[in-house]
Parts: sequence; structure tokens; C-alpha cells
Amino acid sequence: MSQSPPPVPDHSTHVLDAHEMQQRNGFQKLNSTDTVPTGTPEPQNRDIPQANYYTPPPGQPYYSGQPYYAGQPYYHGGPPPPPGGQHYPLLTPQQQQVMVPYGYDRHPLLRLLIGPINTPIFSYISAIGMAGMLIYEFIKMHQLTGEVIETNPFNVMIGPSFQVLVNAGARFTPCIRPVPSFPTSTLISDCYQSTTDTCTLEQLCGYGGFPDGTPHQSFRLILPIFMHAGVIHFLMNMLTHLRLGVDLERALGTPRYVVLYMASGIYGFVLSAMLSQNLSASTGCSGALFGLIGYMFIDVLVNWKVLPHPFSIGLIARFG
Repeated sequence: MSQSPPPVPDHSTHVLDAHEMQQRNGFQKLNSTDTVPTGTPEPQNRDIPQANYYTPPPGQPYYSGQPYYAGQPYYHGGPPPPPGGQHYPLLTPQQQQVMVPYGYDRHPLLRLLIGPINTPIFSYISAIGMAGMLIYEFIKMHQLTGEVIETNPFNVMIGPSFQVLVNAGARFTPCIRPVPSFPTSTLISDCYQSTTDTCTLEQLCGYGGFPDGTPHQSFRLILPIFMHAGVIHFLMNMLTHLRLGVDLERALGTPRYVVLYMASGIYGFVLSAMLSQNLSASTGCSGALFGLIGYMFIDVLVNWKVLPHPFSIGLIARFG
């Protein structure tokens, strides 16, 4: 038995029969001038005023991708937002306080004494002083020998000769205390122009010699901290002085850092004067820098249990 085709709807009267309504799932396509026909489904949440929608600050997305409605729990059980369209604070008043690094909330005078500070004054000033002292050594070398650096034999540090360094203030034990095997009347060759030039120990030590005939230039335990054997020696020490030293001075404060730095440097030269040979001279801030590294290791050991990666911090303290 043949089936007749479905009737063609008449769109001239803008009336849709039940068959076409079923094909369109109950929705009608309206012209811009038509009114909403009776029976059209109402949008959801029509009873909630628009003013009750939560509006996040500019640039902040909705949490969980959903807007906030009045009367619903605020952020997983929190209180509702205040009335008047104001936004509920995301943090408590205590959490809204500005978080500052440890120690920066101290009184300015207390921070100046025990840190932390922003400007490492001593590290910068001492670096400038060391550079100036190196220039003075070159000038002294030129005055005594006519050259700027030692070339015969060549100083690999690109700096003055041994005799000039001693005359400028290097740590040289016979100039600091009496050495039985090295009396003040000892003649020293190659002082300064050629191998035929000689000078006494008192002339080599300079700085007015020994008024009472006894070596007592104890300032040679302090002055060599700011001296260097040449340009290469100076640059290598500055890599640690202006990195680890600057960070430590900011953390400890200038007074405590100066005590740590100078004590390490002085006792480093005291130990050198006790254990080294009498005819050796030494300069540089290496003793002070090793004192800073030792302090870092002690700090890591004391706070080993509270540091997240103590072994890595120890390696950084040693090798930068």
C-alpha cells in the first residue's frame, strides 16, 4: 500500500502545524518584528537579578569557570559577599599585609647594625681601595725600577716585583718581628735596578725603617689585605669579593661584616707569618674571602635541618 507524502506546510500565515513543530524540536524562527509566541521556554535563572552576579576584578577569571550568585556559598563554604555590589576580599586582613623578607621589618638603626641592608658600602669602598692600592704599586715599581711590571723574570700575575711588593707593604715576616736567621743588617741583592744593587733589610722594608733597630711593622698584617700581586690576582679575588662578599654584607649588616672580613684577613696573615718561610711575601684578600666561605659552611651546618637543599647551598658557597 502506498503512503502519501506529508502535507506541505503553509508559511504564508506564519502558522506551523504540529508535524513541523516536532521536526523543529518545538522552536520557531522569528523575524525581527515578531513577538515571542506563547509557550516559548523561559531562560533559566530569570528570577535572579543581574545585580546579584559576582563580577571579578579586571583580568581575573571566574573561579571554576562559574559566576557567583547571591545566596550561594562563597568559595566552598565561605560567607556571602557584602551587600551593595562590593567585592568580597580574597584574603583576610592579616593575609593582605605586605609580606617583606626576613629582617626588613626591623628598625632602620637596628638594620644598620645587624642587617639586612640594601647597599653593601664596605664591599664597594674596599674594592675601590684595592684598585687604588694596585695603581700605587705600579707607580712604586716605576719609581724604583723604571718599569711598570716585572718582566725579568716575568710576573705571571702582571704586577710588580717581589722587592717592590715588600717595600709597598706586603706581609714579610722579617719586617714584622725579629728573625734570628735574618738580622736587620742582612744585605739583599737585586734591590731594585739590577742584580748588582743591594740594600739592607731595613731599607727593603721601608716606611721609615726600624727606629729602635728592631723590626716591628705589625701593620703588615692589615695592609696586605688591600694589596695584590698583579692584575690577574686582583681580578680573581674580585670575583668572590663582589659576589659572595656583597651578599653577606647585605645579610649581616656592615659592622658585623667588617669584623668578619677583617678578622679573617688579619688572622690569615698571622698564620702565614707563623708557618711560611722567612723569605716569602704574601698579599691579597684571599684570607678574608676564605673566612667568608668558612662562615657560609658553618651557617649551612647549623641550619642543616631547616634548609631545603643544604648540600647545593654548600657547593654554591664554595664555588660561587
